[in-house]
Amino acid sequence: MNALFITLFILAWIVTLFLASWSFVSTGANQKNRLHKRLGGKLVKFAKKNNYLLVPDVSLNIDKGKVKVDFFLLGDKYCYCIMIMPRNGALVGFNEDAKWTLVNPTLRQEILDNPMYLCKDYANRLEQWLGEEYVTDGLDKIILPVVVIPDSLALDPNLKSEFNDCYMFRMKYACQGIENIEKRAKVFDFLPETVETIANRVYALSKGGNHKIA
Repeated sequence: MNALFITLFILAWIVTLFLASWSFVSTGANQKNRLHKRLGGKLVKFAKKNNYLLVPDVSLNIDKGKVKVDFFLLGDKYCYCIMIMPRNGALVGFNEDAKWTLVNPTLRQEILDNPMYLCKDYANRLEQWLGEEYVTDGLDKIILPVVVIPDSLALDPNLKSEFNDCYMFRMKYACQGIENIEKRAKVFDFLPETVETIANRVYALSKGGNHKIA
């Protein structure tokens, strides 16, 4: 009788863990969709207000590798390679670390690639793909990486929002953060035809499906 009880208890425990893991993965996917929709709405309004161009769901094959970002925003001074990081819990680490630790709400730890490094890699590859003809006087780069995280995600105090030309903003501060970058930039504006050319090139070759330039 005791053996049967122990066996049933262990099985129930395994099933509970499985359901919790499945729920966590499902919640992550749903969270990404919610964040994408919410950020997209904010960026569309922000782009229209400032006469910027926005290309959603960019997916390009560059140098035998894929570059996939949630939004590509073309401002007056820079373009922005924007990635959403859908996570719950707390992030621990340092900006210069290749790996960060996520402690989720169930206290389970997960080792993650530094999203700022990943986004910067995508931005650099996009910039190389576009070519040097788009770089304006006094500007050593035209695309800046921006990682957007949920407002509820707790951050290690050691993690800074700006590091080595990479940026990480909470959802509610994303547009304000980009606006501040544009205001602080000591470079000339893009020519209107340059912005349109870059947007059309990214849009035309993107594998992200049917979408519009806002």
